[in-house]
Amino acid sequence: MGVWVAGLTERDGSAPLISVVVTAYNRREYLKRAVDSVLCQTLPRDRYEVVVSKNFEFDLDSEWSDLGVKLVFFDRPGLGARVADALRYCKGDVVCLLEDDDVYHQDRLERVLGVWGGRTLYYHSAFEMFTDDGRRLGVFDANPWRNCSSTAVHRWVLTSSEPYLREVRLHLDMFYYIAFRSLGRADGCVVDTHPTTSARMHRSPDRSREYAADGEVMRRMLLDRLGSTAALEEIVDHLNLTKKVVGGGRITPREYARYAASAIEAGVHDSYWLRRMAEVSAGFILPGVFRRLYRSRNLS
Repeated sequence: MGVWVAGLTERDGSAPLISVVVTAYNRREYLKRAVDSVLCQTLPRDRYEVVVSKNFEFDLDSEWSDLGVKLVFFDRPGLGARVADALRYCKGDVVCLLEDDDVYHQDRLERVLGVWGGRTLYYHSAFEMFTDDGRRLGVFDANPWRNCSSTAVHRWVLTSSEPYLREVRLHLDMFYYIAFRSLGRADGCVVDTHPTTSARMHRSPDRSREYAADGEVMRRMLLDRLGSTAALEEIVDHLNLTKKVVGGGRITPREYARYAASAIEAGVHDSYWLRRMAEVSAGFILPGVFRRLYRSRNLS
């Protein structure tokens, strides 16, 4: 069967079905709120399905099953493997992702469906950030790949990338975008500056090594599909790398300072961690290409 790229309508004239994949690993405390945010959408319930991929039993499993939620259990770590396992149970052409510690705004799915066009393969919205104690850190929309829970991807993008997807352990948000770009489509990307999700900010250790391993997976995928360094450089160019880089995208010094101040004030990241992220997060995907661009443009 050929690939059917769903648009605003399916072949029978109906709107495309959305599959929401919620992932959780060894963490129960946030899951109820995440799933509740999906079940309380303004989009009619018959226009989307919910698949929860986790490695533990939960006291709401029976209740969720009665509401039509599909429960997928797995026993191996790695964000990519969790999503890949869940995809086997998804019927929708539009796949929305949600990590257990984030929440959807009520209009999230309705908004995704409203802008999903006939050639759309990738959607990303702005998002709000908040801390465990409820403090809001503002709206962030600096790039179209930061935060998995703000992303919607055509199912074909993920299934065609499944061997690589299963290898990714942490940095899924960048992977989704790179998987889309590696298919050679210059169009098909919708960037929404309206926030549709809220992302929880945690205290995090330096995960540079894990991110670098994920970056190698993405570099290999790009080389396998595009086959030339020039094509890779074009994608790096598209990321608009400049002097201050956070999460792989272009960000002005003032925006970076605001982000850093919010994170440090919230006690989530210290200044060393943020400095390391600024140094490594853009280059870890394609380090060789990034270094060449860095030298040629005398960025500092």
